[in-house]
Amino acid sequence: MSMYDFLVLLLLRYWEISDPIQVLRKCIKDKKWFEGIVLSTTFFEGVGTGVLKAHFQNRIDAKKFERIRSVEQIIVLLHASGIIKEPTYSKMVEVNKFRNSMVHFELSTPQPQLEPKEAKRIIQKAISCLGILYKKQTPMRLEFLSPKPNDEEKRNSLS
Repeated sequence: MSMYDFLVLLLLRYWEISDPIQVLRKCIKDKKWFEGIVLSTTFFEGVGTGVLKAHFQNRIDAKKFERIRSVEQIIVLLHASGIIKEPTYSKMVEVNKFRNSMVHFELSTPQPQLEPKEAKRIIQKAISCLGILYKKQTPMRLEFLSPKPNDEEKRNSLS
C-alpha cells in the first residue's frame, strides 16, 4: 500500500466512514465546501486507481500504477481504457479544474471566493462520478478501503 493510500484510509477511518460518497454528502450537509471539493479529487485518485488496478489485473504489473502522479492522469486513463464515458470524464475534469482554481492561486491575489451554490454543484458532480466508478467494478476490492493483511498478520492468524 502506498503512503497516499494509507493516508486516505487513515482519513476515512478517522471519520469512521468507509464510503467516500458519504463523506462528500456529509460535507454538503455541514456546508464544508472547500473540504468537499478537495476531498473529491482525493477520492477520484484513490477510487480511480483502485478501479484501474482491478480493470487491468493480471495484465499490467501493479507497480506501474505507482508511476501515476496526478488525478489528471488517472481520469485520462479511466476514459482511455473505456471505464468511463465522455460525460463522466468531462465532469471529473471540471471537478478537478475547480479544485485546482481553489487551491492553486497566485499569492499576490486574494483567494477566490467560494460560492456555496457552485461548490455544492461541484461536489454533487463528484458524488455522481464516484457512483459511476463504483458501478464499473462490482464487486470491487479497493485496496485503500480494504488493505491486504501484511505477512505478520497472516502468520498471526495461522497460529
